[in-house]
Amino acid sequence: MAPEVLQPRAIDRSLLGEYYYLTETDLCLFLLEYTAGAGYDFNSTNDLISNLKKDMDRRGLPGWRYKGEAIRQAAKLLGRMESSWFELLRGMVIVPIPPSAAKDDLLHDDRLVQILRLVSAHHSLDIRELVYQAESTRSSSRSGDARLKPDDLRAVYRIDESQTEPPPESILLFDDLLTTGNHFMVAKEVLLKRFPAISIAGLFLARSLHAGA
Repeated sequence: MAPEVLQPRAIDRSLLGEYYYLTETDLCLFLLEYTAGAGYDFNSTNDLISNLKKDMDRRGLPGWRYKGEAIRQAAKLLGRMESSWFELLRGMVIVPIPPSAAKDDLLHDDRLVQILRLVSAHHSLDIRELVYQAESTRSSSRSGDARLKPDDLRAVYRIDESQTEPPPESILLFDDLLTTGNHFMVAKEVLLKRFPAISIAGLFLARSLHAGA
């Protein structure tokens, strides 16, 4: 039996209030729902996201292989989207949201780039790390309630000018989990300063919801 085709859902007005930094002008799509605070064993989505977000300092420890498996699983999930979505994506530049550790940091996690490259092997996507972090920040998964504020991200997000040609006509920001919309908002803001009036949307493997919601 062929795998079920996945249809991305939009963060519409009924969901918008759950994401503090998103507005009605933001187009953000998601495939799955992650239940915050419920643990990795709550359901398959929580297990997937938990394994994707395993910190890089756990490399070589028991359970590390699950991160690689989760990267491959995430790529397969994206590959299950209806073919019409890929026709749309081939006209866009796909930009992964930067991880919390800068590229020169030993804890730099390129899981999003790995996922996109696996998908692109079958669908020829234009993947560019247009936005990067100039300095490392604390990981949201480690910081608990002390989440990064927009100004924290504005201070470290930069445009990689080596990735700007040819100029994108539209951009899709990609991340594994939508929590508050903070990272999406600041990345979009930085990109719009460099490419005024360009259309920018977001695609997330999962949106975060509260346990019991």
